[in-house]
Amino acid sequence: MNKLDDREISSLLETVYERAGYDFRDYAPSSLRRRIGNIIRDEKLSSIPELHEKILCDMEAMQRFIYAVTVNVTSLFRDPDFYRSFRSEVVPILRTYPFVRLWTAGCSTGEEAYSLAILLEEEEIYSRCRIYATDINEEALRKARGGVYPLSLMKEYSENYIATGGRASLSDINRAYDLGVNSYLVKPANFHAFVSMMKTVGQYWTNLNEKPDLF
Repeated sequence: MNKLDDREISSLLETVYERAGYDFRDYAPSSLRRRIGNIIRDEKLSSIPELHEKILCDMEAMQRFIYAVTVNVTSLFRDPDFYRSFRSEVVPILRTYPFVRLWTAGCSTGEEAYSLAILLEEEEIYSRCRIYATDINEEALRKARGGVYPLSLMKEYSENYIATGGRASLSDINRAYDLGVNSYLVKPANFHAFVSMMKTVGQYWTNLNEKPDLF
């Protein structure tokens, strides 16, 4: 596969925006270039023009493109330092409110939302919190609603959890609590935010301050 041309990428993204309504034009160039390269390989193509033509003629190919660009790398308690800081610095502030709404933007397959639910339950404030988890990727949302993750990842997830200051067994927590009770997994068009956390999605945009209408 030849080097990806910026003008061809720009033209491709314009087509995606015009045909499907997904605007990736301000997506971080390095991440976008890597993902487009992977899509070309997975579709068994050799260039952006070939990919461009395919998504114009094949809506299933368009949907595969959107899924591949929007799916975020995620795991339970990914970035333990963040959750440790959240536990020690943010939770005490949340305790002062009678009810708290938290929004995880770009929730992907839901691990971040469930991580928050576990942490808030452990800190005994989950019952007065509501977690909104949104993503533009419908397939990712379907997996998030299911809340089922591979057993093979449990060791990694448990290590992450302990590193956040977790005080129990992660497997016991998953059996003991219904973490979906107050979690809403919806598409952004159906969501009106009060308090937002953009930890995951923010890293993929070149200038988030210029994207007030990100969703």
